[in-house]
Amino acid sequence: MKIIDYFTIWLICFLCIQPSYAQEITIKEKQDLFIWYDAPASVWTEAIPIGNAYMGAMIFGDPIQERLQLNETTLYSGDPEATFKAISVRKDFPDVSQLMEEEKYSEAQEMIRKNWLGRAQECYQPLGDLWIDFEHEKSAITNYKRSLDLSHGMAQVTYDVGETQL
Repeated sequence: MKIIDYFTIWLICFLCIQPSYAQEITIKEKQDLFIWYDAPASVWTEAIPIGNAYMGAMIFGDPIQERLQLNETTLYSGDPEATFKAISVRKDFPDVSQLMEEEKYSEAQEMIRKNWLGRAQECYQPLGDLWIDFEHEKSAITNYKRSLDLSHGMAQVTYDVGETQL
């Protein structure tokens, strides 16, 4: 009978604690999917990426002169017919696995480099820059925020000019 009592108490505690723990994880995950900045991007690596795997852009977020660097998947360096080399991981996988089990890591790494990474890697090229000029006084801009919310798929640039929120 005591085992059933302990189990019942444990089950009640577990059910009471579980929702708050789950909510804490959900909030933490959402925080991990949200980034924000309090200034416009000064270089490309600070810009916010947006896109759908076919077309994309980098948002710099300048409230005076916005720059959107555009990209599209068919614009890249190289020629697909001349640079593409089909790779087959399946045929070498048992050999690589065996080398890893035998702790022959450098030999496995060399086989992977030679047979799995041997094709030319082309680079996407920028399609162009879209510049948008705004007629604000830089000194009048306050409460600047540039953000990317991956949980909702939304990028935003917000700021105030005088009493107007943009």
